[in-house]
Amino acid sequence: MNLRRGVVAVLAVFAASAPGLYAYVPPPSRIHAAIAAANRADGRAQAIRLEFSMQIGERDGVATGELISHPTGLARLELVGAGGLLERHLLQGNERSAARNGTPLDDARAFLPPFFILQADSGDTLRAALTSFGIAVDAIGLAPCGDEDCLLIGDQDRRIPRPESPPPVGVEGEAVDPSTGIVFESGSGILEPGEPAAGAPKTVWPRVWVENRTYEIRGFDDALGSHVRLGPIVSFGKLRVPSWISVEEPGRVTARFDITAASQVVAPASAFSREWLFAVPDSAAPSSPSTP
Repeated sequence: MNLRRGVVAVLAVFAASAPGLYAYVPPPSRIHAAIAAANRADGRAQAIRLEFSMQIGERDGVATGELISHPTGLARLELVGAGGLLERHLLQGNERSAARNGTPLDDARAFLPPFFILQADSGDTLRAALTSFGIAVDAIGLAPCGDEDCLLIGDQDRRIPRPESPPPVGVEGEAVDPSTGIVFESGSGILEPGEPAAGAPKTVWPRVWVENRTYEIRGFDDALGSHVRLGPIVSFGKLRVPSWISVEEPGRVTARFDITAASQVVAPASAFSREWLFAVPDSAAPSSPSTP
């Protein structure tokens, strides 16, 4: 089976005899490996450049710009707007900073998502990237996301508890829940989809949404209540990226970046420096690393 379509043959198994709807979810390590396989198959496991037009609320075309992201956790975003506006955002691991026309921004928008999570090329690399943002990598849930279902990584309130192991049957490492007849593997669990139990704490967990058929990442939520959502995957040659990125922050108008071009680039660490962040070029035009 193509690894990009899933490390596990079946992600969701439905039992007609069960009193409710149950889903089979693989162990976290296999989910992480499948996400990394999708990243590699999409050509994102190296530095990439996204060019975009920016919309704020109902206002189209308020700026143009680019996002450069490196798999190691470095990223930068540059916006060029009317009247010579030049705004830059820099991400170095989980440290964010921003400047407008060379002046630091103390209350910058969260315009630069941790896109390098979509570039992790192995399960271990993905786990390290998620952990750096405080995401509980072994907490896996299942939740609706648009017309699809998503795996929810990091939400402790929706974490799938592993049931007590029933007697093993047939294949080593597999077992059957006697109440439903569902087969699950060691390290897996079953979930009755729905909201957290009544009275459960409403903690805002840093989490990642992953489409459960393709293992493409669909969004990120942070502990401050900000939400990043990613559009359907589109192709630019051999490179496949989200068609848009939207950023929702509490008390602020939603921003959206519609991707107009994407390419692989050569981006050394020096391209993500604070010197770049505070520099004011003579011409307000994106300054990009070179294509390979």
